[in-house]
Amino acid sequence: MSDHKTEIVVASIALVGVSITAIFSNWDKIFVRENKRTDSEIQTIHSPSRTCKYISGPKGGTIQYFSPEEFPIINPAMIGQSCTDGAGSWGVAIKDMQDKK
Repeated sequence: MSDHKTEIVVASIALVGVSITAIFSNWDKIFVRENKRTDSEIQTIHSPSRTCKYISGPKGGTIQYFSPEEFPIINPAMIGQSCTDGAGSWGVAIKDMQDKK
């Protein structure tokens, strides 16, 4: 009879250990901090962009700026939206790095 009690105690201790480890490993996901952004940061996030950071395709890993002079028919994408070069490369619109005139 005492063998069964020992097994239950050991299993309980293991369960508590695994539970505590899981809580500490995911602490940042369980207790999410409120993300306080300034007005300029919010404005930047919702700004149009002519810069695409490619993540797939032939241009994967590169960044391209579509200047209005060279690409007058290209409409800017909102930062964070998907973008493409029309030739098989896809990416995400990022904040323009070019100096605007």
